[in-house]
Amino acid sequence: MRSKSTLLILVSFLVIVTIESCTKYDDGPLISLRSAKERVTGTWEVESLTADGNDSTQALKGQPCYAKIVLIDFGTWSMATYPECGTIGSWQFDKNCKHIYIVAEHFANSSIRLVGPFLNANQINWNIKRLSNKQLWIETDYENIHWQVHLNKD
Repeated sequence: MRSKSTLLILVSFLVIVTIESCTKYDDGPLISLRSAKERVTGTWEVESLTADGNDSTQALKGQPCYAKIVLIDFGTWSMATYPECGTIGSWQFDKNCKHIYIVAEHFANSSIRLVGPFLNANQINWNIKRLSNKQLWIETDYENIHWQVHLNKD
């Protein structure tokens, strides 16, 4: 009986270690039955934006052209509230789905500069920290500032 208990504990330990080593994103989830593409597509609302640890969420949301971000499954995205603020672009994962490259291809009102890397750069490489069905946490370095964004899916 003792050898069965020892074997069960050893197998459980090996399973836990294997699962932990296969976690794709630093902040999870541990396991997902949906592909990264299925999880990332949809309408996203910025929950928080930090610049070098300083909260910039309200500064971003107070911008005249702030809107939810819509990632469409065939690699395009949009962000629009009013016709004068319409924005479109493309996105893609790297081969391991650990980074997402977001390219701003058209911004209807180029005189407006948003807070942080949003629409201010043609292409941003975001490191994905968490990608679940309802949460996307990404970070990047832009203009010598470390940006972290937490988004929630509608």
